[in-house]
Amino acid sequence: MKFSIAALSLVTLAAASPVQERTNYISYEGLKRDGTPCSLVTVSWQNCRPAAYANTWSRGCSPITRCRDGYPPGP
Repeated sequence: MKFSIAALSLVTLAAASPVQERTNYISYEGLKRDGTPCSLVTVSWQNCRPAAYANTWSRGCSPITRCRDGYPPGP
C-alpha cells in the first residue's frame, strides 16, 4: 500500500514538473549584466521582472545624533 502511494506521488510530480531543455553552455540572456533571463515561452509561470535589492544602504542613525564612528565617546 505504501509503495503504491509513493509511486503514485512520484508519477504525479513527474507529470506536473515543467520540461526544460538542458544545455552545456550559458546563454547570452543569462550573461547580460543586471538583467533577469526570461524566455517568452515560459512567461506564464516565471516572474521575469528583476527583484528589489535585498539590503538597501542605511546609515543607521541621523548625523545629528553622532552615534557612528565611536560617538559618543565610551568610558
